[in-house]
Amino acid sequence: MSDKDNHKDLRRLRELLAEISDLNAAAALMHWDQQTYMPEGGVGLRSEQLATVSRLAHERLVSPELGELLEQLDGTFDPSSEEAALVRVARRDHLQAAKLPSRLVAETARAASEAEPVWVSARADSDWEAFAPHLERLLELRREAAEHLGYEEHPYDALLDLYEPGARKSRLEGLFEELKAGILPLLHRIAPDGVAEDRSAPLVGDYDERVQEEFGRAVLTDLGYDWSRGRQDRVVHAFCIDLGGPQDVRITTRFDPRRVDTALFTSMHEAGHAMYEQGVSPDYARSPLAGGVSMGIHESQSRLWENLVGRSRAFWEHYYPKLQEAFPGSPLGKTDLETFYRAVNEVRPSTIRIDADELTYNLHVLLRFELEVAMIEGRLAVSEIPEAWEAKMEEYLGVRPKNAGEGPLQDIHWADGLFGYFPSYTVGNVLSAQFFEAAVGARPEIPDEIRHGDFGPLRGWLTENVYRHGRRYEPEELVERASGRPLEAAPYLRYLREKFGALYAG
Repeated sequence: MSDKDNHKDLRRLRELLAEISDLNAAAALMHWDQQTYMPEGGVGLRSEQLATVSRLAHERLVSPELGELLEQLDGTFDPSSEEAALVRVARRDHLQAAKLPSRLVAETARAASEAEPVWVSARADSDWEAFAPHLERLLELRREAAEHLGYEEHPYDALLDLYEPGARKSRLEGLFEELKAGILPLLHRIAPDGVAEDRSAPLVGDYDERVQEEFGRAVLTDLGYDWSRGRQDRVVHAFCIDLGGPQDVRITTRFDPRRVDTALFTSMHEAGHAMYEQGVSPDYARSPLAGGVSMGIHESQSRLWENLVGRSRAFWEHYYPKLQEAFPGSPLGKTDLETFYRAVNEVRPSTIRIDADELTYNLHVLLRFELEVAMIEGRLAVSEIPEAWEAKMEEYLGVRPKNAGEGPLQDIHWADGLFGYFPSYTVGNVLSAQFFEAAVGARPEIPDEIRHGDFGPLRGWLTENVYRHGRRYEPEELVERASGRPLEAAPYLRYLREKFGALYAG
């Protein structure tokens, strides 16, 4: 094929991929609207709209024309070039999507859209029976998807691969075992029998939501979230969503007027996701190269900014006086910095994942991972989930949920059909420490810069080594390029031992 033909085919490929991106962005926008402003009466109509748009995007992605172009262009560019990366990623998406019938894609989108509002009310009422039929339907659809996608070792691998390309259940089991061996002894020393000293008093009080929002917006601005390319809204379960490229990346958060930390850390978490998306090369917009390369790497950024930055002593040396000033008359006025720092890093086993401390968080993920595998294998029926959940919660964390709202109804993921997603949180936690350690190794001044409210150098390192590449590199290659080594638990466990060993010394 001549260079002229190559350029013509590449141009046509970009056009087709842009159309697919636009359809996916339209679906994302409808999803964002459903979670934020859509009236309750619109659920049925929105479900059909999402099913239609998802089906159209899928049909274009698996079209013969796209397949022929990818076949013709495969191997025609320098393997290290952006063009080669575009063809490789698009080809992977095409082959993966081609395995799923359009009917299944539409049914899954419809089922998830119908399940979400039921989950919201069921969660509020702790009514597992109301949500169970929707979960049974989604589980059936995801099992079918796993069979269509194919796998070598386990059906769960097919679902994992949608979020963590190349991930395997067997490898994750090894990672979780290593984490358990490092975390449980430290947790048992700090919180024997699931009980630890309550250090949360300074965080509890009357904290006006409007002031919380203003303070949070100021922090996110300092971190580098670009409001001209984003916005923030309120939801039950916070999320970040991009609409086809770095030019429109939106975040949501949740507020608790009785806690000063909930909205701030939730916002920093979602801003971490958003800054990743906003940092992707604008040249990748409306193409498969836009967005994060895996959900684990995505979660590494939300956890890095929320925890390694937001819960650090250096961060609060700069922001604590500002927080005290924002809430005069609150418990903060009588609380010194060290006491506050210990409060926001309190280890306290709880039933709620999104409120979990850094030390116990991965035990929540492990619980969900094990339950999901059992559900996919057919060893665990939907009706048995609440009881199994309680047993594992007591085994790993020494606590039991009071009701289903505190148990298996607390997360939206199953209502969205996101089986295989939860392990990304643990991969992200591990990588957050690995990336941060690499950034500080390259620029030792970063902790002092955080202490002065200067996040530009850290964000600059992340943009250069992670963000701008989008999906250009495979996840494992990106991790090695950025940190100099493959994913490993050692930096994360070292971080936990040093931080919490010092916080709970004696």
